[in-house]
Amino acid sequence: MQRALVALALALPATSGQNYSSTEAVAYSSNVVALRAALLANYSKDVVPTSDRSNRCANLGDHALTDCTTFSYAGTDVRVEFQFYKLESVDLASGHMLLKTWLRMKWSDTRLAWDATEYNVDTIFLSGDDIWTPDIAVYNQLDTMGDAFGPTLAQVYPSGDVFYSRPGNLHLLCRFSGMVNFPHDQLKCKFDVGGWMLGATYQGIYPNNGTAATPGVNLPAALATGALGLNSALASYQAQEIETVTVEYAENVYSCCPNDPFPTLTYEVSLKRNTFFFLNAMLLPNLFFALISLSPLPSAAVARRR
Repeated sequence: MQRALVALALALPATSGQNYSSTEAVAYSSNVVALRAALLANYSKDVVPTSDRSNRCANLGDHALTDCTTFSYAGTDVRVEFQFYKLESVDLASGHMLLKTWLRMKWSDTRLAWDATEYNVDTIFLSGDDIWTPDIAVYNQLDTMGDAFGPTLAQVYPSGDVFYSRPGNLHLLCRFSGMVNFPHDQLKCKFDVGGWMLGATYQGIYPNNGTAATPGVNLPAALATGALGLNSALASYQAQEIETVTVEYAENVYSCCPNDPFPTLTYEVSLKRNTFFFLNAMLLPNLFFALISLSPLPSAAVARRR
């Protein structure tokens, strides 16, 4: 429990934590209204942001390509992180897997920057419907991103940095592997995350590199240490449980636009069979009924003597 609480504290973005008096609260509300009006006055959410994209090599980190020089200075780079909260269901027959997740994204939009001393506001929450949000899709998802992850508030900082976290369900179409060793099988399902219309020219996509404020991008380590929500995700009544999650970065080039590669994050979710569930829900009941069926029944002769 203590470890989960620490993970929760680290997962939340840093805020000032300032306590306002009644007078200060009125002034703060007025400042936020004025700031919001100023930021959105000539803002177009359909236009990609401007930002500093000179750190591509640092963004790639362990996923660095042979050539990681900056591809484009237009647009912005988006850091993506999935927090796997719950394994809802696995349907081997239809090849479906349902996961309860939190999708977290961070990017920079200098159009939303402001002077914190002028407005006396160090953070503002704006609706995801009012600002530009990343063009992100899960390619082998049954639902659309809009249906799976609804809009929420985005947290914006004076630098123009944006943090956007949304809870939702990943209903994946899987080609499961690892089923030949039942009941000691380890199922695996991959899903790809990338831009739908925007390529790397305007939108870079990278796995979040994991800082003290946002743990969890090193997904296998997060699972091993019992990060936030995984006590629920590994509940003992489930037939399967999440063992590890890995992510790989790649750039895909399509014939339509050879000069505009599409960054793709490939997540691989590895499951293992829950031994407790298998023993108590399948093996022991079947063994019990098998023993009953083999037990000798009273013969007709014994019945007549009675």
